[in-house]
Amino acid sequence: MFAARDLAPGLRLIQYRGALRTHEDIDAAYGGNAEGGHTFLFTLNDEWVVDGNINGNSARWINHSCEPNCEAVIYEHAGGDRRCESTGTQRCH
Repeated sequence: MFAARDLAPGLRLIQYRGALRTHEDIDAAYGGNAEGGHTFLFTLNDEWVVDGNINGNSARWINHSCEPNCEAVIYEHAGGDRRCESTGTQRCH
């Protein structure tokens, strides 16, 4: 994924979407070796992972590069709902 125009640092780009699953579910689904295959997994904490392979969006393609220029930020909303959003760390072009 590439930016088609300059983006200011700190700009919220996209929320990482996918199925909310436990680490145990992920291990069972991917054979306990998520590093060995092509997966789109975002760890939220010791209990939960967002699996971008299931109902994921284009956020799963961000920072698949040798020179990433975005960072992930986890926001915890009222009630403990945790979400990940990608934020530009430097001007993208």
